[in-house]
Amino acid sequence: MRGDKELACLIELQNSIFAINPFNSKSFRDVTDEEFENEHIMYISTSAHSHYFGMSQDDCTVFENALRLAGPNPSPSSFPDFVFNGGFIEHFEITSSKSNRNGYEHKRKYVGFEQMAGKEENAFKEAMDETPSFGTVQSKSWSFTYPLHSYNYLVKSFTEKWKHHIESLTKYNGQHEIGIFLIDYPETALGHNIDFDVLPERLYGDLLFRDDHKWYRLSRDRDLLNIVYGYRKMIKYVVFKNVDYFEVIATETIPELIKLLPWRYQFYPCMVTEVRSIYGTSIPLEKQGDENE
Repeated sequence: MRGDKELACLIELQNSIFAINPFNSKSFRDVTDEEFENEHIMYISTSAHSHYFGMSQDDCTVFENALRLAGPNPSPSSFPDFVFNGGFIEHFEITSSKSNRNGYEHKRKYVGFEQMAGKEENAFKEAMDETPSFGTVQSKSWSFTYPLHSYNYLVKSFTEKWKHHIESLTKYNGQHEIGIFLIDYPETALGHNIDFDVLPERLYGDLLFRDDHKWYRLSRDRDLLNIVYGYRKMIKYVVFKNVDYFEVIATETIPELIKLLPWRYQFYPCMVTEVRSIYGTSIPLEKQGDENE
């Protein structure tokens, strides 16, 4: 079912791929198909290609046109979330926290934290209104420590959600020549690094470098890439989003991508605590003139 979350994720992806044409100050939303085709490169971000994995130039053009033309499904409660001439985009969210019939443990606890902190923040503001503290800064903070996360939980969430949406696709009678899954992993809970087979008692200089990207990325996960590859005839592109990066993967070329992974990666849970703070002080207002004047 499509909602604000799905639309926000699509818009964020569009903003990562497209740019304002510097010569006419128009975006991809403001031009006709002919204008976009004639000046295609002017509407694409200079960093867009850093998000593409296994994509040919034809793939880039097909994907960018799909992303440009995708609009909400007229049936908001039906598969898929977004449609365009020739295909669809379906969004779903995964987690690396424990999940059951009541939802994600992380999300459930975080919602409770946000409600509690929001209520206390409002009370803090009301107290400052009632008892001003001139010249003194008051503050209040709240912290949320992430519950248990694991790579196994992420694999479970990914495979269950993937199979569920594939089942929906098999029942879909609309155009599906270009199938796109938009997978959203919104948690900063799993990191990744190369899993070197080394002896722990030895030193190796700077050979054991860390990847520039800290958070989990699908493009480094051989096992899940192989699962995705098995559905390459149904899903042409997979877009994977973590908290700060998009990956657009052409499913047909996944074996080529795996060959470029000379090492296996290890995916590990991170200890994360979010802190929410508010600061306030009172400033006396100068009296403006005489009330009797």
